[in-house]
Order: sequence, then C-alpha cells, then structure tokens
Amino acid sequence: HAMKSRMSPWAGALVVLVLVVAPCAVRAQGSLSVQGLGYPPGQFSARAMGTGGALAEFDPASPVNPAALLEFGSAAVSVQMAPEFRRVTDGNNTASSSTQRFPVFIGALPFSDKFIVGVSSSTLLDRSWQTTSPQQQILNGDTVDFNSTTTSDGSVNDIAFTAAYRPVSWLRLGVAAHAIN
Repeated sequence: HAMKSRMSPWAGALVVLVLVVAPCAVRAQGSLSVQGLGYPPGQFSARAMGTGGALAEFDPASPVNPAALLEFGSAAVSVQMAPEFRRVTDGNNTASSSTQRFPVFIGALPFSDKFIVGVSSSTLLDRSWQTTSPQQQILNGDTVDFNSTTTSDGSVNDIAFTAAYRPVSWLRLGVAAHAIN
C-alpha cells in the first residue's frame, strides 16, 4: 500500500523558498588565485568548458588528449581568450580590475588523413595581476596624494608537441612530449 507524506504543504513551500533565496545571499566565492598559486584557467577550449570539461578528451582544441588532434581533419590554428573581471568591496570602497588571458594556443598540421602533428601552449597557472591604490605621503610638511601601482606578470605553461595516428577507423593513438615553462 502507498505511504502518505507527513510533510505539510507549508513545509514544502518553505524548502522551495530557502532553495531559491539561499544562493542570492551567498556572495563570496573561493579563489585559488588569491592564495598565491595563480589563476588556474585549465587546458580546456571554450567548447569543453561549456560542457564542464565533459568533451575535453575528444575536443581537438583542448590539449588534453593528443589523439583528439585527428578531429581537426585539416590544418588548423586555435587561440582562446579568457577575460577575468573582478570587483572587491570593502565598506564604501570598491576596486575593479580586469585581466585578459590567452590560456590555450594550438596548431595542427596533417600529413595524411591518418597522421597529424601539432603544437600547443596552455596555461596551468597564471600569476598576472595589477593593483592600484590611493596613497598619501607627507613631504616637507605637505601632504601629497598619489596612486601606488603594484604589478606581477608570470605564469606556468605547458608546451606540448603532439602526434596522432589512426591505423584503423575505430582506433586513434596519440603521443605528446611536454615541457613545463
């Protein structure tokens, strides 16, 4: 026989209300980049990112699986841009910044319909940032206002030389030599 629910309709409405309102109240986000390691853009193309990384192993523009290079089918160059926008608020002060990143470059050159070679550069961690803050300093009894700018440029990149081969229609083989720069 069927079980009856002991939950009142008001309790169900309250649960739905909490599920709808709770994400609006949570405004902070964790960020690996502010811990000093750098921003990890990943090695995914925009297509692979759009699927939460599900297509990365099969996507030729994501330098994750060298055998996927065969999916280009012809000579190709792919460049990805990934801008970051950040706003920090402290009391009445707000600071905004933007950083333009190019986390994935990949190129492929086929020698036949079964063999293709490629080269890629993908960012593992990006430590590029700039902060400008207003400052004051007293010089000879006068207060001087100025802006102090601190900048850091640098990243950890994976440079890969790849080759892919399709001996039969259902089998794709790939190999890559990586250099961490």
